[in-house]
Amino acid sequence: MNVPAQELKLRIQVVQLALMLFNRKEHYYWGAPDTGKIRMWPDAFASDPKQLHVLAASIDGVHFCAGRSQREDVQQRAHFTGSAPVDVWMSVSQPMSYPRFYLDGDTVNPSPSGQVWGESCAGKMHFDCGSFVRYCFRTILGPALVTPGIQMHDLAQSVWSSDSGKKLSEVDVLPADIVYAHGTHVGLTTGKPEYLKAENGAVGIPPDETVHAYFAKMGIVKTSLASPRAGEPSWSEIRRWQKWS
Repeated sequence: MNVPAQELKLRIQVVQLALMLFNRKEHYYWGAPDTGKIRMWPDAFASDPKQLHVLAASIDGVHFCAGRSQREDVQQRAHFTGSAPVDVWMSVSQPMSYPRFYLDGDTVNPSPSGQVWGESCAGKMHFDCGSFVRYCFRTILGPALVTPGIQMHDLAQSVWSSDSGKKLSEVDVLPADIVYAHGTHVGLTTGKPEYLKAENGAVGIPPDETVHAYFAKMGIVKTSLASPRAGEPSWSEIRRWQKWS
């Protein structure tokens, strides 16, 4: 497929931004704004990807994000119940003594048993799947081309669906095409190898993968496009954004 050079350059920049957010291990937060900026309670944590995920409260006291707590007082708390005394999270003068432990019975990506240490979500950017895609597009293209809160699905051209009878592995996928999983999840593609040549500034971008914000225990992840493993989304639709200038 012949892609205009400037469009391909912008597509690759969108993918590079998505991969940067993946490498920074940014977090997932349902209903996150397009900016990714959410006020989270501070705490003195350290990161360790092998440790137990727990839930941390946002300033609004309503939404939660997965972090992994290092604080001893947090370690000793009961398992998360979905509620807590209002004064625990609504008093700005008090240090936040969350997260509480997130043990959700997930059999595909289970949390290990026991109370262990880990990572804070304070200071991290936070996205849900839709805000992650919009953030990547809006940062590169600007708000004039991708306005806040829009449904990109309705404004992008359909390229492939699982109902078409064509295998996903056979589709000519461009960098920054938008993938959907049965209407419940959205992510970005890295594109086919032929679009990721060095002269296009795409060194280090893995082909035939997807980048997406994938629920609280995972954060932003990178997974296969056409051959998902257990626990990864099975993509059912690809759409292509048309407004590149």
